Amino acid sequence: MNLKLGVLIIGSLLWDTSKKRKSWRDTHLNMKSKIPVTLPIRYGRISSSRLDNYTMVYSKNLKKDEYGQGFLIGFKNDIKNLNGLKEISEHVIRIERNKTKEEWGLNKLGEPFVVNWNWGVLGICINPKHFGKDKQNADIEAVLEFWKNSLANFDPNEFSIKGEASMVDKNGVFEVDWTEEMNSFDFLVSTFIKPDTGTQDGDYPNSETVARKMYEGNYYSYFINNLKNKVTTFQDEEIEEMIKAKYCVSQYLINMEKQKN
Repeated sequence: MNLKLGVLIIGSLLWDTSKKRKSWRDTHLNMKSKIPVTLPIRYGRISSSRLDNYTMVYSKNLKKDEYGQGFLIGFKNDIKNLNGLKEISEHVIRIERNKTKEEWGLNKLGEPFVVNWNWGVLGICINPKHFGKDKQNADIEAVLEFWKNSLANFDPNEFSIKGEASMVDKNGVFEVDWTEEMNSFDFLVSTFIKPDTGTQDGDYPNSETVARKMYEGNYYSYFINNLKNKVTTFQDEEIEEMIKAKYCVSQYLINMEKQKN
């Protein structure tokens, strides 16, 4: 087995400067390989760790012209066996759940490896070159079987709102528009987060709702850092105008200026 793995990142894993996340990026990712990719992402989950601001989710409801931008980054090490895949994947999950290695070791002591947890799942996407007529790849088949067996009580319907198809299937597999930039990878992983819209109708929040949450928490850093690092959505301009026109303009501008420096 000698497979090349990349990760799709759509939020703070890209830019969070906490010691845990910076160490993970420095240790495991080849940041020089970072490339922008078009993805169906939007603000759609209220995060208590972000002062009840909205954070990023994948959404199959988006039209192509509403897609945003995330990033594809390669891992430093190729996958030589399933134990190597497990180790790399577990570090992604650990960092998503904001744990140090020591905290994670205590938290997962004696528990089997799983790729899903209470609010998220690590999905996998295979390069289409490995599929098609007369194409069989034993290593890829082993990876997919490993992934399927690493799910526990997983319901893909929890990763979409009512009336929306889920981006990730019952086996933890997701699909993206596979682009030329992705062709050097055998497969990709990415974190899928359960939407928590906080809206009365259960639909995704509009721009005003996203802006209002920032104002209520006086917290703009997540949004500003996404913009600064070119993680974007189709609503960004409208959200920013709403903040400037209706909410706490001065504090927003102060925070924006700090991020530029």
